[in-house]
Amino acid sequence: MALEDNSTYKFIMKHKKFIQIVEGFLIIILIAGLWVMYFTTQDLKHEISENCGWGKEDYECYCKKTDVDILKADIYNQEVNINLSDVPS
Repeated sequence: MALEDNSTYKFIMKHKKFIQIVEGFLIIILIAGLWVMYFTTQDLKHEISENCGWGKEDYECYCKKTDVDILKADIYNQEVNINLSDVPS
């Protein structure tokens, strides 16, 4: 059985132009989605870099590991052992 006799191959060859148009639109949508994701991430990184310590209502960032440890301890009501020799001066 030759490839040209296959019904799937015949369908693809018959509608080749339409399939290429659909593929082109899907590629454009994919690229646009990637750009949106990239710029959203960049905006968040920029906001964090300018407001390190406090951000907008939907997120907070902490620059020091000790701050994060204290925050986690408050959340889970646990004791935290903070070694001050690890803190850079």
